[in-house]
This record gives sequence, C-alpha cells and structure tokens, in this order.
Amino acid sequence: MQAARITMPSVPCTSKAFQYSNAVSTDVAATFARAREQLAAQAALQAPAPRPPRQRPALMPVRRVRAGTAGHLTLPLF
Repeated sequence: MQAARITMPSVPCTSKAFQYSNAVSTDVAATFARAREQLAAQAALQAPAPRPPRQRPALMPVRRVRAGTAGHLTLPLF
C-alpha cells in the first residue's frame, strides 16, 4: 500500500497569476448563505433549554426608625 502523496499547487493563491478554474459555476454568496444556515442549525441544536423563572422570596417590610432613636443599634468602636 502506498502512502498518500502531498501535492503542492504550482501557483500560490496569493500570486497575481492565480486564477480559480471554476469561478463561473461557483456562487460565493450562495456558499456563504448555506454555511450560515448550517451554523445556525448547529447552534439551535446545541442551545440549552430555557430555564423556568426563578421563585423570588417575598419582600420584607421596611421598619423606619426616627432619627436619634436608634442608639441601641450602633456598636461602640472602642
């Protein structure tokens, strides 16, 4: 059994002499549209299921204290 032979292009694609041989039958816009559709389909398959809304606890009532009457709530520094 023979090993596969690596072939190199005779003209690099960055050269000005490079011409794509099948440019007439290749629609780049259609190719990119098809690729976008495939990526969107893959993303839709891999998307996690939406989570149900979180149950939030009821709000605690706010106790308002008149200024100067909350001395017992402060801690001494020293």
